[in-house]
Amino acid sequence: MALASIPVSNDDETWTCDLCGRDINDVDGGVGAMAIEVERWPDGTINFLRATFCTRAHAAEWLTNSLPEPQPPVDVRWSIRDRLFDFGFALLLFLIVALAMLGVYSLMRFLGAWD
Repeated sequence: MALASIPVSNDDETWTCDLCGRDINDVDGGVGAMAIEVERWPDGTINFLRATFCTRAHAAEWLTNSLPEPQPPVDVRWSIRDRLFDFGFALLLFLIVALAMLGVYSLMRFLGAWD
């Protein structure tokens, strides 16, 4: 069974090995590439560390060293456009639920369950 190769680009960024810096698809067409994700909870907040390697040997060598320090969390700023979209989505969801309940009520009245 052959493994699929990792794509060459992701939003105009070339995927490179986090240990040696080579392009991942330069080594065996990316077949032996490996991506790992480490989850840590340093101070009660979750912190993900993602790394991509051209070979499994490079992944193993990287994992034998101590992990880098977690990056500080970044505050997310919600724009007014994001808030309006969320409000509109909630309003649409409420409307769908209300119309579904009206449909069930109308069906029950039509079938004679409620007179």
